[in-house]
Amino acid sequence: MARSSARGTTPRPIVPRATGKVNLVQFVGEVISELKKATWPTREETIRLTYIVLLISASVGLFLWGVDKGFFEMFRTLVFR
Repeated sequence: MARSSARGTTPRPIVPRATGKVNLVQFVGEVISELKKATWPTREETIRLTYIVLLISASVGLFLWGVDKGFFEMFRTLVFR
């Protein structure tokens, strides 16, 4: 294995430095360009997916309420016998 010519030093990775300057016009232009490339859902898809999210949220809420109620009753019977 070849040895490095400078002993005891390891090469540091080259990291580009941030200048702190942002070209706002270019940034907004790039954002608009990327948003045009996006595939947006139709109104029907949005409504259907909203219903699905609400249904799942309500189901998880009811499940967690049931678990909480069960633990509360268990704790109450064990502590306050």
